[in-house]
Amino acid sequence: MRLDGKTIVVTGAGRGIGAAICETVCELGGHAVVADFSGDQEATAKRLTDAGHSAEAAHMDVTDSKSVDAVLDGVKSRRGSVDGLVANAATNNEYGLADHTDEEWRRVMSVNLDGVFYCVRSAGRHMIDQGSGSIVCISSICAVKAVRPEVHPAYDISKAAVGNLCRVVGVEWAKKGVRLNALGPGYTETDMLRALGLERPDVMQQWLDDIPM
Repeated sequence: MRLDGKTIVVTGAGRGIGAAICETVCELGGHAVVADFSGDQEATAKRLTDAGHSAEAAHMDVTDSKSVDAVLDGVKSRRGSVDGLVANAATNNEYGLADHTDEEWRRVMSVNLDGVFYCVRSAGRHMIDQGSGSIVCISSICAVKAVRPEVHPAYDISKAAVGNLCRVVGVEWAKKGVRLNALGPGYTETDMLRALGLERPDVMQQWLDDIPM
């Protein structure tokens, strides 16, 4: 599989899974648009270009549809096409449902679900015009099973919704040449997961004990 000549936009790409995806895009010959809100996107894009790859940084707030549209429209204008989108940006918390505030619920949903909707809609419009394109939305194992010992219902529910978004829109856009897939990673060594348990031996042991082999 090669991505020569293809332009792929990756959100939440300043670090973690998003940065690793950008690296893979570049290794396969594609042009990676490293989109993030944190500021890390600049360093990630520089690391890729310093290694001889084709990449650029983009400041994107996925909770703001105008910010999303501006980045995607700019990519289309400069590059001629938006060939791929990886909707990866996400956030988390550790509130049980009974203790969840409205504000925290909306914060998680605004990034994990609204943000994916804005990005898929914006990229999809360009892809439908082109007659081709591929969208991958990062869901989670939490979308299909209850995890333990951590408790984060807003995250889990938002990721389940992302999976269903891909099912529904994937059918809607299939005849238009646009593919949608959801990817559900397991536990991955990222900054987000480090706070939830990677640095807590008791949590790590429970995660390991839950792996059958």
